[in-house]
Amino acid sequence: MSYGFVAINDNGKVIINDTIENLHFLGKATRGGNNSDYSDFPNYTGNFDALDGRVVHYYSITCTGTPIVFIKPNDYSRWHGVIKQSVSGTTWSIDVIVSGTSTANPPDLYCFVNADDAPASSENYGMQVFKSNGTTKTFDSRRQPLAITGGGNAIAPTDPTNGSGLPTHTT
Repeated sequence: MSYGFVAINDNGKVIINDTIENLHFLGKATRGGNNSDYSDFPNYTGNFDALDGRVVHYYSITCTGTPIVFIKPNDYSRWHGVIKQSVSGTTWSIDVIVSGTSTANPPDLYCFVNADDAPASSENYGMQVFKSNGTTKTFDSRRQPLAITGGGNAIAPTDPTNGSGLPTHTT
Protein backbone atom coordinates (compact mmCIF):
# COMPACT_ATOMS: atom_id res chain seq x y z
CA MET A 1 0.00 0.00 0.00
CA SER A 2 1.35 3.42 -0.86
CA TYR A 3 1.23 6.57 1.22
CA GLY A 4 2.41 10.16 1.04
CA PHE A 5 -0.72 12.24 0.40
CA VAL A 6 -0.75 15.90 1.52
CA ALA A 7 -3.60 18.44 1.16
CA ILE A 8 -2.78 22.09 1.85
CA ASN A 9 -5.39 24.85 2.21
CA ASP A 10 -5.34 28.38 0.73
CA ASN A 11 -3.36 29.65 3.75
CA GLY A 12 -0.58 27.13 3.22
CA LYS A 13 -1.64 24.97 6.19
CA VAL A 14 -1.66 21.18 6.01
CA ILE A 15 -5.21 19.87 6.43
CA ILE A 16 -4.72 16.20 5.45
CA ASN A 17 -1.55 14.13 5.37
CA ASP A 18 -0.26 10.66 6.14
CA THR A 19 1.23 11.46 9.57
CA ILE A 20 -1.35 13.49 11.50
CA GLU A 21 -4.62 11.75 12.41
CA ASN A 22 -7.58 13.99 11.63
CA LEU A 23 -10.63 14.10 13.89
CA HIS A 24 -13.93 12.62 12.71
CA PHE A 25 -17.45 13.09 14.11
CA LEU A 26 -18.39 10.49 16.72
CA GLY A 27 -21.72 12.02 17.77
CA LYS A 28 -23.36 14.27 20.33
CA ALA A 29 -22.90 13.29 23.97
CA THR A 30 -26.04 12.44 25.93
CA ARG A 31 -26.87 14.72 28.86
CA GLY A 32 -27.68 12.80 32.01
CA GLY A 33 -28.46 15.53 34.51
CA ASN A 34 -26.92 18.39 36.44
CA ASN A 35 -25.89 19.67 39.85
CA SER A 36 -26.64 23.30 40.65
CA ASP A 37 -25.67 23.40 44.34
CA TYR A 38 -23.77 26.45 45.48
CA SER A 39 -20.44 25.39 46.91
CA ASP A 40 -17.60 26.67 49.01
CA PHE A 41 -13.99 26.06 48.16
CA PRO A 42 -12.86 23.08 50.26
CA ASN A 43 -10.52 23.76 53.20
CA TYR A 44 -10.72 27.52 52.69
CA THR A 45 -12.34 30.16 54.89
CA GLY A 46 -12.58 33.90 54.75
CA ASN A 47 -13.86 36.39 52.23
CA PHE A 48 -14.54 35.07 48.74
CA ASP A 49 -14.77 31.41 49.85
CA ALA A 50 -18.06 30.75 48.04
CA LEU A 51 -18.65 30.30 44.33
CA ASP A 52 -20.94 32.92 42.81
CA GLY A 53 -23.03 30.30 41.10
CA ARG A 54 -22.40 27.46 38.78
CA VAL A 55 -24.08 24.44 37.25
CA VAL A 56 -22.32 21.20 36.38
CA HIS A 57 -23.95 19.20 33.58
CA TYR A 58 -23.17 15.49 33.23
CA TYR A 59 -22.81 13.84 29.80
CA SER A 60 -21.82 10.45 28.43
CA ILE A 61 -20.85 8.91 25.11
CA THR A 62 -19.67 5.43 24.15
CA CYS A 63 -16.62 4.76 21.98
CA THR A 64 -13.37 2.83 21.90
CA GLY A 65 -11.20 5.90 21.24
CA THR A 66 -10.61 9.04 23.27
CA PRO A 67 -13.16 11.72 22.32
CA ILE A 68 -12.20 15.35 21.84
CA VAL A 69 -15.12 17.46 23.08
CA PHE A 70 -16.37 20.69 21.54
CA ILE A 71 -18.89 22.66 23.60
CA LYS A 72 -21.67 24.42 21.71
CA PRO A 73 -23.28 26.82 24.19
CA ASN A 74 -27.00 27.42 23.99
CA ASP A 75 -26.54 30.57 26.10
CA TYR A 76 -23.55 32.59 24.94
CA SER A 77 -23.75 34.98 27.91
CA ARG A 78 -22.43 32.23 30.22
CA TRP A 79 -18.96 30.70 30.60
CA HIS A 80 -18.52 27.00 29.78
CA GLY A 81 -15.72 24.52 30.35
CA VAL A 82 -14.98 20.79 30.57
CA ILE A 83 -13.89 20.07 34.14
CA LYS A 84 -13.69 16.27 34.04
CA GLN A 85 -13.45 13.54 31.42
CA SER A 86 -13.16 9.90 32.47
CA VAL A 87 -13.80 6.45 31.03
CA SER A 88 -15.16 3.16 32.34
CA GLY A 89 -14.87 0.43 29.71
CA THR A 90 -16.00 2.24 26.57
CA THR A 91 -18.35 4.73 28.25
CA TRP A 92 -16.92 8.21 28.59
CA SER A 93 -18.26 10.60 31.25
CA ILE A 94 -17.83 14.33 30.65
CA ASP A 95 -18.63 17.03 33.23
CA VAL A 96 -19.16 20.58 31.96
CA ILE A 97 -19.31 23.58 34.29
CA VAL A 98 -21.46 26.56 33.29
CA SER A 99 -21.50 29.92 35.06
CA GLY A 100 -24.68 31.17 36.70
CA THR A 101 -27.41 29.34 38.56
CA SER A 102 -29.89 28.44 35.83
CA THR A 103 -30.08 24.84 34.67
CA ALA A 104 -31.93 25.96 31.52
CA ASN A 105 -30.24 25.88 28.11
CA PRO A 106 -27.53 23.29 28.78
CA PRO A 107 -24.79 23.19 26.13
CA ASP A 108 -24.52 20.54 23.43
CA LEU A 109 -21.33 18.47 23.31
CA TYR A 110 -20.01 17.40 19.92
CA CYS A 111 -17.43 14.62 20.17
CA PHE A 112 -14.72 13.76 17.66
CA VAL A 113 -12.29 10.81 17.46
CA ASN A 114 -9.64 9.43 15.10
CA ALA A 115 -10.92 7.87 11.86
CA ASP A 116 -10.45 4.30 13.10
CA ASP A 117 -12.70 5.00 16.11
CA ALA A 118 -15.42 6.90 14.22
CA PRO A 119 -18.71 5.13 13.42
CA ALA A 120 -18.66 3.02 10.25
CA SER A 121 -20.13 4.51 7.12
CA SER A 122 -22.43 2.93 4.56
CA GLU A 123 -20.75 4.98 1.82
CA ASN A 124 -19.00 2.90 -0.84
CA TYR A 125 -16.85 5.72 -2.21
CA GLY A 126 -14.54 8.24 -0.63
CA MET A 127 -10.93 8.90 0.18
CA GLN A 128 -8.92 7.21 2.90
CA VAL A 129 -5.37 8.18 3.88
CA PHE A 130 -3.19 5.79 5.89
CA LYS A 131 0.01 6.14 7.86
CA SER A 132 3.12 4.46 6.47
CA ASN A 133 2.23 1.31 8.47
CA GLY A 134 -0.65 0.79 6.02
CA THR A 135 -3.26 0.11 8.72
CA THR A 136 -3.78 3.31 10.75
CA LYS A 137 -6.13 5.75 9.03
CA THR A 138 -5.30 9.44 9.29
CA PHE A 139 -8.32 10.53 7.24
CA ASP A 140 -11.55 9.00 5.93
CA SER A 141 -13.87 11.27 3.95
CA ARG A 142 -16.79 8.86 4.56
CA ARG A 143 -16.67 9.31 8.36
CA GLN A 144 -17.54 13.00 8.72
CA PRO A 145 -14.10 14.60 9.19
CA LEU A 146 -13.94 17.72 11.33
CA ALA A 147 -13.93 20.91 9.26
CA ILE A 148 -13.50 24.16 11.19
CA THR A 149 -14.90 26.98 9.07
CA GLY A 150 -14.74 29.90 11.48
CA GLY A 151 -13.69 30.95 14.92
CA GLY A 152 -13.32 33.80 17.32
CA ASN A 153 -11.46 34.98 20.37
CA ALA A 154 -12.29 34.25 23.98
CA ILE A 155 -10.71 36.48 26.60
CA ALA A 156 -11.04 35.52 30.25
CA PRO A 157 -12.02 38.32 32.64
CA THR A 158 -9.38 39.82 34.92
CA ASP A 159 -11.60 39.14 37.94
CA PRO A 160 -13.54 35.91 37.32
CA THR A 161 -15.38 36.24 40.65
CA ASN A 162 -17.53 39.10 39.35
CA GLY A 163 -16.99 40.49 42.84
CA SER A 164 -15.21 43.44 44.37
CA GLY A 165 -11.76 41.93 44.36
CA LEU A 166 -9.68 38.85 43.92
CA PRO A 167 -9.51 36.31 46.75
CA THR A 168 -6.46 35.86 48.88
CA HIS A 169 -5.47 32.85 50.90
CA THR A 170 -4.91 32.02 54.51
CA THR A 171 -2.54 29.56 56.08
